[in-house]
Amino acid sequence: MPVSNTTGYTEFVTNAGQINNQGLELTLSAFPVQTANFSWQIKANWTKNNNKVISIQKGIDSIELLGSSYSYGGSVVEKLIPGMPYRVILGTSYKRYYADPSKEDPLHIDKNAPLLIGSDGFPVVDYNYKILGNATPKWTAGITNSLSYKNLSLSFLVDIKKGGDMFNTPAAFFAAQGTLPITAKRDQSMVFQGVHADGTPNTTKVWLGQGVGPDGVNYGDGYFRNVYRLVDSNFVEDASWVRLQYVTLSYNLPKSIYKSTPLNNINISLTANNILLWTPYSGFDPESSQYSAESNTQGFQGRTTPQVRSFTASIRFGF
Repeated sequence: MPVSNTTGYTEFVTNAGQINNQGLELTLSAFPVQTANFSWQIKANWTKNNNKVISIQKGIDSIELLGSSYSYGGSVVEKLIPGMPYRVILGTSYKRYYADPSKEDPLHIDKNAPLLIGSDGFPVVDYNYKILGNATPKWTAGITNSLSYKNLSLSFLVDIKKGGDMFNTPAAFFAAQGTLPITAKRDQSMVFQGVHADGTPNTTKVWLGQGVGPDGVNYGDGYFRNVYRLVDSNFVEDASWVRLQYVTLSYNLPKSIYKSTPLNNINISLTANNILLWTPYSGFDPESSQYSAESNTQGFQGRTTPQVRSFTASIRFGF
């Protein structure tokens, strides 16, 4: 919890409020096929949890979770806000036009409202933090298949996460450095769809590149450094995934091979981890985190490396 600096401290630990969780977990185990020599077992787990911050300590509007992710627009943060889900992500966005400014929601982006375009022809950055996403997934699931035929066994796990947003910190850096795919448009000109402060439609064509454009105007560092990289909402993405987590193939050697030894069994196995990944997330790894496991803060990739793909071979002797 934040506390006035005049106390000599910046924060203190306390029971900060009340959070309501309502969820459902389903588990299924089945043998679709089972014969004398062949068996197939499926174990599946599906979990969904809805949460809501009911209340926090009096006198404050929100609690910022420890840690934040650096961005050019400021620091993207996760907060606990009464009435909102746990772990909402807040940051900068494009400013919207409202004929009646009192209609603007202080927390949510109205994507039906037109973009506000400045006199220079570029969208205006809104530095008033608004909710950009929610790091908590809608649901998760895991499906394990185990197949065996005589002495040969095969098992594999498919992990699924639906929903859960993530701030792609590297993408913000790549946008500033000109290596993000969208920055390939920097040699183009366009008219941004939106309206000016007086409500009139924007008709100004601008160049997206740096320096002096084909129209003779000096655009300085250009759109992607002057505007795009400052808008945190450009880098909050759906971090859903389907991952083939592991595959293990094992074989029990026939006892006739070692019948004259004190061994009861010999098993040879090959295992591969982190095999395949399907995700709409454009970053390195939708399962990576800028923070350690004990942190309450999630949904930030940071400048971390992706999970490794590993292969293991083993021989086990049973006595």
